[in-house]
Amino acid sequence: MIKKAIFLVVFVLFGVTGFSQNFNFSLDYEVSYFLPKSNDTINIKVGNEGQYLYTDSKKVAESFKSSFRRFGSRDKDAMTTAKLFIDMSTSFMLMQMTIDDNIIWGHVDLTTFMNRGRPIDAPEEMTLVKKATTEIVQVNGKEYRVYEIAPNNKPDDVLYAAFDDSYDLNYNEHFEKLVSGAAGGMFKIDIPNGVLVYARDKKGNEIIRLLEVKENPLKGTVDLKFTLE
Repeated sequence: MIKKAIFLVVFVLFGVTGFSQNFNFSLDYEVSYFLPKSNDTINIKVGNEGQYLYTDSKKVAESFKSSFRRFGSRDKDAMTTAKLFIDMSTSFMLMQMTIDDNIIWGHVDLTTFMNRGRPIDAPEEMTLVKKATTEIVQVNGKEYRVYEIAPNNKPDDVLYAAFDDSYDLNYNEHFEKLVSGAAGGMFKIDIPNGVLVYARDKKGNEIIRLLEVKENPLKGTVDLKFTLE
């Protein structure tokens, strides 16, 4: 019980500190993907050319379920839902988890979370670069050019990917902070813009494939208030 109480206090303090009480945002379209390895689908809503990402997919909720089971029942089949909103310009994620009748809010610095608080102090700046190939992949009846995507200092660590630039998604502007945090060093990004439609690893294993894109403009508001008078 003591450990549970301490965990709850720390989580609440971590989640509330620095959180803006009122935050408005817009989402422009929704992207649906198929993940062949797990045979799952995931939906992501995109706003402001990729600055804002939102998902409430069941797959995401299941991935968090074990971490927050202590707040719900002991039933492994307890009803779990999740809402995740990421501001890529700041790398902060707002999270709402619902497990049975319990609602948990979090405000997480993904940069610190992913590199476990270590400073980003790589001796040199790295770049995630693209190289066009002659390969064409067909997704949903359309043909797309496949690119090699790899860090400039590890050219063999390659990902093969295709993009649809008819949808605004600017990785170069909005994703650098998060990628730098994940890599533990300063990372520039120079890859094609647009919705990712296909990706596979260097062994030929398909990682993700686009199912559809829905034009669905939405406006969202986050309003959390905790007042003592």
